[in-house]
Amino acid sequence: MSLQHLIVTRYNLFLYTEARPKGMRPLGFLSPTMVRSYRRAGFETPDDWMAHRLDLFERFCVPSIVRQTDKTFEWIVLMDGRTPCSQVDAVRALVETVGEVVMIDREAAAPMRGYQFVPSIINARVDPQTEYLITTGVDNDDAVHEDFVAAVHERIDPRRNAEFIDPVCGYFARPNGERIHLAQRFFANGCTSFVSLGERVLPGKAPLTRFCAPHSKVAGFAPVVRINTSLDEPLWMRTIHGRNVSGQRMWGEPVAKVRPGFHVRFC
Repeated sequence: MSLQHLIVTRYNLFLYTEARPKGMRPLGFLSPTMVRSYRRAGFETPDDWMAHRLDLFERFCVPSIVRQTDKTFEWIVLMDGRTPCSQVDAVRALVETVGEVVMIDREAAAPMRGYQFVPSIINARVDPQTEYLITTGVDNDDAVHEDFVAAVHERIDPRRNAEFIDPVCGYFARPNGERIHLAQRFFANGCTSFVSLGERVLPGKAPLTRFCAPHSKVAGFAPVVRINTSLDEPLWMRTIHGRNVSGQRMWGEPVAKVRPGFHVRFC
């Protein structure tokens, strides 16, 4: 069976807008809560946000994707079409060996609520020969273990029409490494943000993709298979840097260091 795996990073979508009376202001269809979260995180301008995230992207996300032991995946980094060329070039230089930067026209995407346009971007990149599609989301300030892709591929069952593969064990860490927590995360109606969706590609039907709903609400779309439920083999790392747009809590119990295979740089 022909398998295709797409890892998607939504880098800075909807960061820019023509009207910014108080600095950065996401597009209107983002909720007021999210707008307040951006401002509470201390971002006054898009350039401020971009400088902060580029540092985390280079130290955490990029090396963790580049160093995967299983290379049978494609990495797509989605960027706002209004991002200055110098900043696009900086991101493209970091991902060019293993990924592709795709610019998004916000006007074309605006009629769709939130990130609902992402599946259409993915669907346009599905190879005509693909029989089974896996889609995964990794945020630009997070990281995955070098065996992350291999672990997902090992548990996927192509005989099923669709299933979510949810790695429940991972780290919450400060970017300087002074605090690292090991945790198990279970969601009653969804999965962790590192969930993947494996699905058969059916003639005449657009793939559902991992982005069919927010990760915490995907459970109703397909069965969920939870993997790495033991604390012995964490597969992901969320950075908690005080300027997260959402989710600034350090879950789990403190540990002294991370397991080998997380190619991140604390400083």
